[in-house]
Amino acid sequence: MGLLIAFFPLLISLYQYLPTSKVSYPFPVADFVVFVSLATLKWGLYAAFFGLFYAGLRGETGLSKGVYLFFAIATPYAIQRFLGASDLSEIQPLMFWLAQLFVFFSVLGVLAGDFQMLRRSGFAFRDLRAVHRLPALSAFASSLVATIVPAIVALFAGKISDLVGFFIDLIIPGPPGAP
Repeated sequence: MGLLIAFFPLLISLYQYLPTSKVSYPFPVADFVVFVSLATLKWGLYAAFFGLFYAGLRGETGLSKGVYLFFAIATPYAIQRFLGASDLSEIQPLMFWLAQLFVFFSVLGVLAGDFQMLRRSGFAFRDLRAVHRLPALSAFASSLVATIVPAIVALFAGKISDLVGFFIDLIIPGPPGAP
């Protein structure tokens, strides 16, 4: 199940890799084969780790286990990349990878964890709404998207200073009567 879900991040990785790759002679195919092998191995190991340690992962549902594992993997890597970045352009691939990783572990948790458990118990896919309390989950997801999307758009547009200024103005109001 994990490798099936990993197919989409692999396609995205190929989409990013192919336009930027240079043909390396004398073995032009070897570079491509190594890239595909390493990407498949990476996403496969993520899925295998999730499956092997599912019972020991923090969280009550597969979705929460996936989110916790995402934070456990992403946090140290993101801190290291943020500390080493000298330019915003160096952070853009990290943000894209974090989004891929978050979606991967969330979907893996729901499909490989919660859905498989429901199916073994005789329930259908539509019963996932009862497991995750859909109104609370959708309110959380919509607020998360509403805060993250403008930050990502600003990051890619190079307008992060405008975004930070907006939040500072929002948190620390100016003196009365100021525009």
